[in-house]
Amino acid sequence: MGNRRNHFNKLHLTWMLNKENMKQGNYMSLKMIANGKAREHVEQLKPFRGSNLWAEWCEGVFNDGMRRFVVYSYRYTFPLYVYDELADRWYENHTQFSQTTSRHRNQCRPTGVETINLGVADMEIVARHGGVGLISKEVV
Repeated sequence: MGNRRNHFNKLHLTWMLNKENMKQGNYMSLKMIANGKAREHVEQLKPFRGSNLWAEWCEGVFNDGMRRFVVYSYRYTFPLYVYDELADRWYENHTQFSQTTSRHRNQCRPTGVETINLGVADMEIVARHGGVGLISKEVV
């Protein structure tokens, strides 16, 4: 029961933090594009808003100055891809969810780069803290 509650609290915290971003107008100010154009925006690290698919630059929860470019499908708790600027590395969510999310993944997969495959929980950590968050998780 405690594990389920911790997961819920983490998701709620993520939602609240990102709800603030949406209030500030970040989401609505993103350039609207067709999902078929998502890959070129992802490869150029340009924020965009598609149909249930979007990407934006994010800083850590603690305003650590380290930026990540995060591509989301449907909700903030399901990052598809994360580019960690500090590590100069791409991370990919390998969690299977739905046909539409799989289509989103294919529409925005960056070409010519290697990605590190992670599950959704680890992708949330990378989106929030970068690859350093994964190291911290292993230490704790």
